[in-house]
Parts: sequence; structure tokens; C-alpha cells
Amino acid sequence: MIFIMAPGVDPTENLKRLAEELGVTMAPISLGKGQEAKAKAILKSASQTGKWCFLSNCHLSVALLPELENMMDEIFADGKYDPNFRVLMSAAPVAKNNDGGQFPISLLQRSIKQAVEPPRGIKANVTRTYSNMPKVFTRCENDMGFRKAVYGLVWYHALLIERKKFKSLGWNTAYSFNDSDYQVCEDQLAQYMGRYINDLKDDKFNIAEPVPWDAVRELIGQCNYGGRVTDNSDRTLLMVYTKEIFNDDLIAVDKWKPPGTEHEPYGYIVDESNTKANVSELWTPDVF
Repeated sequence: MIFIMAPGVDPTENLKRLAEELGVTMAPISLGKGQEAKAKAILKSASQTGKWCFLSNCHLSVALLPELENMMDEIFADGKYDPNFRVLMSAAPVAKNNDGGQFPISLLQRSIKQAVEPPRGIKANVTRTYSNMPKVFTRCENDMGFRKAVYGLVWYHALLIERKKFKSLGWNTAYSFNDSDYQVCEDQLAQYMGRYINDLKDDKFNIAEPVPWDAVRELIGQCNYGGRVTDNSDRTLLMVYTKEIFNDDLIAVDKWKPPGTEHEPYGYIVDESNTKANVSELWTPDVF
């Protein structure tokens, strides 16, 4: 199966989550320079152990694909493969790479193809991000603060993606912000909110201490998303969004509303301050 990716969309996390729900082990590898031997080894090993072999970013190594296709032919011809073995691939549309190679037509013809495109509109982007999350939020000691911080991050991610449709009016340079950028930032927020380690509280975390928003803004606006930004004006705009969203107001008891939307129907949707039940089980990503 081949996932044809649009800019800003990466199916890796969704596939990992699906494999986990089905109780299947996935063996992923991102193709590129120097990955040839490792990709062949993973493909052969997965065929014998019944894993899902996920070859991502195949457009970066189209010259290797005929060899991998020949390996698949040999594996299926011998019949000595586990029935749970699957080969999944992801690639951006490409005509020719730097070496002049093309994506093998025979591989395309014999595969199931699925286009993965980003949603259009802020609401659709926010809904998609929440729908891609696990059934429950990452367990943190400051669980309410984490859920609210995630809401701000989802809104932030949707804004950056949505500005791309305005071409040069949105960003001076086109940037490939994607789901991986979001996931890294969510993991960092969980760390600052006291993420549980092996279902145990982090002894180094003190819930009474304020959230180090300066560090959060630096990581999100300058390193993770900002690491892709090359234009100074674009970086200035990115940091404006970062400073407006990631501050103490985001995790306050009151329902947070994105700056500039005070008279619009946007905002944190639940009133957790008046909830008596187990909020970790009550407020799941599906609710949002």
C-alpha cells in the first residue's frame, strides 16, 4: 500500500497508532541517503516475523525502489513469509529525483494507493488533529493544564497550516509544517506538565512551580516550527502567534479563547472547574 502525501501531511503516527490498536508490530524506516542496506534488512526481517514494514519518504530514494520491488517478488515467490506481513510505503509526488530516477510504474500498478491530503479550513484542521490523537490524552500530573495547552497547540498548528493557502500573503516562503512538528511540541508540553513515566509520577516535577513559558515558546517558535523558517518577517509573525498563545492565560481556570476571537464561537469547549468526575476519563480527545 502506497500513501501519496501532500505537503504538511505525514501518515506515520496514524499507522503506528493503528498497528498498536491491532496488536501488530511496525518496523518503520525513513528512506534517504545511506539507508539502503538497513531498508533491505528490515524488509526481509519483517517478512519472516509478520511485522508491518513501513518505508516512508520513498521519493527520496526512488533509485532503490526497483531493488526493493525485486526483493518483494522473491519473498512472495518463495512463499516463506508470515501471513501478517505487510509492506506500507509513503511518498510525495515526484517525476524525477536528482539522479534522474522515476518511481517504478510496476510498483504503482500492483499497489493500493491512497492520497493523504490536509484538510481545508481551521475547523477541519483542528478536528483532524484531535481525531489523530490516541483515545486518551498523555497522562500528566497537571492533566487539566496539559489538555488546555494541547488545545492551544492544536489551534497554533491549524493557523500555521492554514496560512499556506494564501501563498505569499500567508508566508513569504512556503514551509512544510507537518504532523511531526506538532507531535514533538505535544511531547514537550507533556514533559513540562509532569508526564507520568511508566505510570509513575515524575519525582523531579513540582506542580506548584509555574510553567516555564519562556522555554516553551523558545522550543516551539524557534526550534520546532521555527527551525523550518528562513525569512525574518515570517519568523517575526511566527513568534507573535507563539507569544499570544503560549502563556499563563492558556491554562487558566477560565475557558481560553484564541486572541482576536473574543466575539467568535471559538474557545476551549469544556468547563473543567465545575467537574466532579474523573476528568482524565471524561475529557478525552473525542470530546474536543
